[in-house]
Amino acid sequence: MTDISLVVPDSQHFRSNYQMTSYVVTADHTTLVDVGFVDMRDSSEITCMTIAVVLGGNGVDQFEIVVNTASDGTGDEVILKTHAVLLPDAINDSLILSVTALEIAHQGNEDGKLYRYVSAKVAAANSGDDTAVIYVRTAKHAQLDLTADSIA
Repeated sequence: MTDISLVVPDSQHFRSNYQMTSYVVTADHTTLVDVGFVDMRDSSEITCMTIAVVLGGNGVDQFEIVVNTASDGTGDEVILKTHAVLLPDAINDSLILSVTALEIAHQGNEDGKLYRYVSAKVAAANSGDDTAVIYVRTAKHAQLDLTADSIA
């Protein structure tokens, strides 16, 4: 007879399989700005989400995911995805873009480059708009505490 046990996942399941990072892009970003480059070496996918937190105007009006050969964004860069933006008209309106490591590798093969670092780029319609940007990277291999349980 085989013993079958019920396994109930806890909160560590999310934190071991996904790495979440958040940023706030403050006012005066009416031209595209890099939000923050993250290393995709140990990730299979990244999802970037913008959330309108202060609307001085219409919020995010440009949203892209770019890849770069340098961790600080000074290397060769190419746009992988661009969102067909529908302007947010309320606080908490959001936009989402995702890319996989395979898409990044494919672009690198086409360009003869080793793209490893990813950033969202955002621009706002008005200098009074503030935007939260959240990255969620899917880990290639689970690892304890990829995402911290508190940030202070």
